[in-house]
Amino acid sequence: MKSTKKLTIEQTAHQIKQCSSIALFAHTNPDGDTIGSCVALAHGLKQLGKTVEIFCDFPITGKLATFEEVKLVHNEFFGKYDLFIAVDCGDIFRTGEFSGLYDSQKETLTIDHHGGECFSKY
Repeated sequence: MKSTKKLTIEQTAHQIKQCSSIALFAHTNPDGDTIGSCVALAHGLKQLGKTVEIFCDFPITGKLATFEEVKLVHNEFFGKYDLFIAVDCGDIFRTGEFSGLYDSQKETLTIDHHGGECFSKY
């Protein structure tokens, strides 16, 4: 069941605290906003003891590819995770080839500034 309302920061933190492993999804055709947000969030979550991986269905090219941190981004999905988080995605289709996988999960959360549709479970 999809959420019909947006979570507060406290509610979002509560959902994240409940999980030990988290998959982050940058949007397809990534830009600095989505990659930077995913990398920063991954580092913060790892400091909290979480296992975190970042996924993006599109190769990172151009100036973004010169940053060391892009090595943390995977183009193919692997693993099992307690929570899936779409980062900087205004709708589910921004997760690209991962949209079906994302939509099939029980525990999903969106962290986005665009104010798009509520497509995650939380």
